[in-house]
Amino acid sequence: MTKRQEEKLKQYKERFLSELRDKVMPFWLENGPDREYGGILHCLDADGSPFSLDKGVWMQGRAGWMFSYMYNNIEKNEEYLRAAVSCIDFARDRCFLDDGRMSLTVGQDGEVVSEQGDGWFSEAFYISACAEYYRATGDREYLAASRDCYDSILERFRVSTATPCEEKGQVKRRRTRAFAQPMI
Repeated sequence: MTKRQEEKLKQYKERFLSELRDKVMPFWLENGPDREYGGILHCLDADGSPFSLDKGVWMQGRAGWMFSYMYNNIEKNEEYLRAAVSCIDFARDRCFLDDGRMSLTVGQDGEVVSEQGDGWFSEAFYISACAEYYRATGDREYLAASRDCYDSILERFRVSTATPCEEKGQVKRRRTRAFAQPMI
């Protein structure tokens, strides 16, 4: 890499970090947290106002991971940890179904709107969030939650009749496979 390329790369990195710290994270910290029920509202307009109060359970995990990751790797901002644990605890307390699976979408208060069938997207993001939060805090409760949820989806996968790469939709021109689950 040339000196000019290194300098350009450094400028891009500084710009991206500035955008993240000065615009993206303040937007989410201001508008996303649900101060009534916990977790994060994510169906937001550009001005931060919600257009739906439904919550994707997967997003609770993604946001919990993102805030924890920001704390671990970008800036030791305690607001990040408060937002992270709110998302993770909301998912833990309100998004698990009686059979141990997680729902796909819940209302603002955690009432199930839709389940996710045989999928485990919500669980995968929850696992990542708990592990990253553990990394930030050392709180072994979250490491245990991550492991327990992982073991649960692994067991469901082992006994499932579904294949890991089921065909997507109706075959029109060529067969396609879903690789999201194996990728996660």
